[in-house]
Amino acid sequence: MEGYNDLTPQQMAAIRRGIILGRTLQDDHPEIPQLYREGHSLKRIERDIGISSEYKVTELIAIAGIQKTIAGHNGGFGIESYEGSIPDDERQEIGKEHCVEASRRMYKEGKGAFSRTAEQMIEDGRKGGKKAYEGGMGIHALTLEEKSELGCKGGKKVYEERKGIHALTSEEHGSHGRKGGKVSGRRTYEERKGIHAQTLEEKSELGRKSAIARGEIPWTDEEIEFAYQLSLQPDYHRGKLIRNGLIAIELNKKFHNGEEIRNMDTTYGRLYKHKKSLFKREVE
Repeated sequence: MEGYNDLTPQQMAAIRRGIILGRTLQDDHPEIPQLYREGHSLKRIERDIGISSEYKVTELIAIAGIQKTIAGHNGGFGIESYEGSIPDDERQEIGKEHCVEASRRMYKEGKGAFSRTAEQMIEDGRKGGKKAYEGGMGIHALTLEEKSELGCKGGKKVYEERKGIHALTSEEHGSHGRKGGKVSGRRTYEERKGIHAQTLEEKSELGRKSAIARGEIPWTDEEIEFAYQLSLQPDYHRGKLIRNGLIAIELNKKFHNGEEIRNMDTTYGRLYKHKKSLFKREVE
């Protein structure tokens, strides 16, 4: 099937089974949308109804089927499209509420990213970067010339598209240069005011609370490393492109009980930042 040549027959079969199950559940279990609206996670719905045992499928396929019941199927995999049980706009709002609640629960229970201290997270990041460097993985597999060329392309693109600092006029550049870094920033740093008065733990805690308020679940070092390792595997490539959407699916299965926490865009952004940090460490 064109467009899915990089999937194994087992993967294809599992995806198709989940899509078909989703349509079946719409008829057999019309209560699923209301349970989701009431705050039940996909995994809890699967457990409470007993879908995996009822339809003789794995837990992951059962959760995928529930997700399709709610969101619908837009075609592909040789299966006709069908509408979801909850409209897209409403489903997105409910998904945000689920993320906020999951973040709060993980924070209270000290799970996931909230189970690690700032020092532990820094140490995990150092170990991950060292492992990637010693194994010659990702950006560390590039030669110095290739890294230089990669950096030049990124800067050139930003310049040509007039983004960031390149969107300013020469007068604005001058004004920003005269104002920046002399008074406010230096004074608050020297006097240890504002964020500079906080310890590393306090800064980390503030970041976590901000993430919860935005309905986000912070990434753990384990999750970032798992995503990075997947991005190095041929199964998660389509030509020269990384299949961030497929990686997001694996992250949600492994770390978020099948909930739609990570998506293609957030996975791409996190991998970009991680690779950038690895490059920065090597240059330093």
